Amino acid sequence: VGPVVVHASNGCLLAGAILGSLKAGRLCVPLAKNTPAERVQQLVEFSGAESLISDDSEILGKASGWSTSLEILDDSSLQTFEARRWDLERPEASFRSCCAQTPAFLMFTSGTEGRPKPVILCHRNIVRECNHFRKSLGLRQDDRASWFHASSVLAGLRELLMPLLTGCSVNAFNYAESGAVEMASWLNRERITVCRFVPSMFRQFCSLLGPGDTFPNVRVFYIGGERVLPGDVDLFRQHFPNARKFSIVYGSTETGLCLENAIPAEGA
Repeated sequence: VGPVVVHASNGCLLAGAILGSLKAGRLCVPLAKNTPAERVQQLVEFSGAESLISDDSEILGKASGWSTSLEILDDSSLQTFEARRWDLERPEASFRSCCAQTPAFLMFTSGTEGRPKPVILCHRNIVRECNHFRKSLGLRQDDRASWFHASSVLAGLRELLMPLLTGCSVNAFNYAESGAVEMASWLNRERITVCRFVPSMFRQFCSLLGPGDTFPNVRVFYIGGERVLPGDVDLFRQHFPNARKFSIVYGSTETGLCLENAIPAEGA
């Protein structure tokens, strides 16, 4: 059974499609929501995908002409798909057995020459990465974690899977559509306790906050993906008074975590 390409916004459809692909022993190919239709078609053909799951009407409309064998699914068609494909009396018969070395994700990076290149991550890669972060950051089952970034890269995928493997909740927020002002109220309204930022996004977010705007529920804060500046630590201490430390993480989709450093919160 071939790979499943997943092209959707962070939310229930994307999470369900990723978890369902893993449970079924299928290779999952997660793509960022802003991936152009032409690029989605290239990656569908490159990966040999047998299924495409998307919440984008443009993609869904064009995909019917890409391949006659491509299964095209949106949110409304998934129940029909399950009823047709699954043996509902013996659900275990619908799943392929897999082991730690079974490929789980096919992801694409920009590469040193600017050309996307494929990277395969097996189940063991993902579990090891998430377990390390879970222990290092000190996640708990009562935590409420943010999910800001695209799951087309390992860091964004970790934002989804690490909390789920811990037993805590994942809370999706579309920063590109809703913006920093809405995110400020969302963080407090949803009582988010764990959040990850990219430095440029973090600075933009903090630039729209007032001096007294704080997020007292956040206790786990980590940042990475770009250069971190000394001023970022000052912003962290000003707006996240109850977070235990300023955790800086660097890595890549190919290697996973490469470097981790932590600056204690002021007074810690």
